[in-house]
Amino acid sequence: MKAIGFEPVNSYNPYWDKHGVTFQDPDGYRVVLQNAEWSL
Repeated sequence: MKAIGFEPVNSYNPYWDKHGVTFQDPDGYRVVLQNAEWSL
């Protein structure tokens, strides 16, 4: 995301600032990317 010009923004939930990276699109929508294993 950074390579194509998006800069990380602070998440509305502090959990995602610790465990992922939040990006915001030009319309204001936010997406969180996290790289982790799924466990039940």
